Amino acid sequence: MPRAVRHRESTGFTLVEVMIAIAFVAIALFGYIALQMRLIDSNERVLLKQHAVLEAESELAQRISTKRRSATDTLTEVSATGTWSDRSGLHTYSVDGVSTGIRVGW
Repeated sequence: MPRAVRHRESTGFTLVEVMIAIAFVAIALFGYIALQMRLIDSNERVLLKQHAVLEAESELAQRISTKRRSATDTLTEVSATGTWSDRSGLHTYSVDGVSTGIRVGW
């Protein structure tokens, strides 16, 4: 008498399904890492530019202060430049100002 063959219901994942899931996770992880690298690079560029701007503005304030102490009642143009470099090259930030030369004392 022939035996009846029973088919079992599969209860797990196949190897192909697991490999596809791993591939999706790997692609997502590489995308996340690439995004983080771009954010770090962008943040570094902003910090370098901010430092150059502060340096130029500080230099401008110092030059205006020096001009005010030494000048008579005339207008004098004063400028200062800050530079920074990153992967895309050398950048320059310029600040211009006018010193009146008027002495203020207490």
